[in-house]
Amino acid sequence: MVDSMNGLKNAATNGEADLKLSAEVRDAYIKAVHDFRDLLNAQLAKVNALPGYGPPGGLQSAAQTKSNLEHGCNELKRVIGEYNTYLDAFADTVTEAGKRLINCG
Repeated sequence: MVDSMNGLKNAATNGEADLKLSAEVRDAYIKAVHDFRDLLNAQLAKVNALPGYGPPGGLQSAAQTKSNLEHGCNELKRVIGEYNTYLDAFADTVTEAGKRLINCG
């Protein structure tokens, strides 16, 4: 994943400046986005595989800690889900914009 992003960055930094786009470059860019999405989903699978928390006992601080941990996990799942939605829309946008650039150039 990092290698594909570094390759794109290197091409952007050292390549010739123009508005042309090849299908290969577009596909590599989209692949990098999908690779990142896959990495996020792998981390989400690890979060989902965490065991549940048992009863905290009678201490209020333990109950609050359990609640905070559960909230943190749920918030992380929500954020990853929203980021995945963003990455899907971004990949779709790059695909469509890439088609137009390739057809115009």
